[in-house]
Amino acid sequence: MSDIWLNRYEAKKYFLIDPFVGALLAGHSEVMTSCGTLGRSDPAWELNHDLKAHGYGSLYGSMAGSLTSGYRSLVVFCSDQTLAEVDAVIGLDRLKIIHAIIAANIPVPFAGYDGGEINIRPENLSPKERDVLSWLASGLRNDQIALKANVAEVTVRKHLLSIRRKLGAATREQAVAIAIRDGWISI
Repeated sequence: MSDIWLNRYEAKKYFLIDPFVGALLAGHSEVMTSCGTLGRSDPAWELNHDLKAHGYGSLYGSMAGSLTSGYRSLVVFCSDQTLAEVDAVIGLDRLKIIHAIIAANIPVPFAGYDGGEINIRPENLSPKERDVLSWLASGLRNDQIALKANVAEVTVRKHLLSIRRKLGAATREQAVAIAIRDGWISI
């Protein structure tokens, strides 16, 4: 976002009514909006229309980090296009993966962190979990993964929950990004 916009954001105290900040505080993993679309009765109307006046068409934000660690970051994609146009050009699923890759590379401080390198090795992924992640990274849906793995779809969901827990990922997309970054899978 431009410095002009960020200065205006601070001066108008938009952070007090910003739905993105609210979503971050509420623990949501993603939030999106088309600018210039809210009605006057919405508390964020002025912010939403001011964004449009400054050339923003849509925003997509995803959260990284953990509520339990007390540290979360917000990665925001800003476009001059509407969400529908962004979806048509990039694809919202692809945008989520891009966000997950960015979020997976944001260092998260922890108690006792001194600014040095952080080397945290998650629990090992089982061969089946690696397969599930690889298939997910290649774009397969849960039902398609279940067919390939010769398991029930509920088993795929359980594998994905286990993978997310082991990798500390908030979303499926973030799990794929972390797994690629850390060498658990390759694409």
